[in-house]
Amino acid sequence: GNAEDKYAFFTKATKPKLDSMMEQVECKYEFSTKALDSKMEQKNSIDRNTRALRRDLADQKKRWRGFRGHTAEMTNLWFDEILNKCGSAGEVNFDHEAGQLNLSVQKNNKDEHSLSTDLNAQSGGERSFATLALL
Repeated sequence: GNAEDKYAFFTKATKPKLDSMMEQVECKYEFSTKALDSKMEQKNSIDRNTRALRRDLADQKKRWRGFRGHTAEMTNLWFDEILNKCGSAGEVNFDHEAGQLNLSVQKNNKDEHSLSTDLNAQSGGERSFATLALL
């Protein structure tokens, strides 16, 4: 018995400590598992919100492009309509990609040779009239 006595003493002395340590490990494991589950749910929620926001952004961009196109079309129609009242014709070309607005004005709507895309080539009065027609 001497070895058995030492083992029994060791077991008797260390078992409560080992049990206590095991409880702490299990408690920490349970806490960590719950924290991980909570974080994963937060991540999944963020992922869902991100997808929803991307869809909303795509829809808004689509509506914006439609609105921008409609505005450009109506501006072009009204510009030509106002110029036609004075015997001229015109076109407004929106270049959305380049961020430019280009005007073409035909002094006489019956004479295609009077078409001008360079507003500097027009007289001051013609430029002013085209500007007011655009506004």
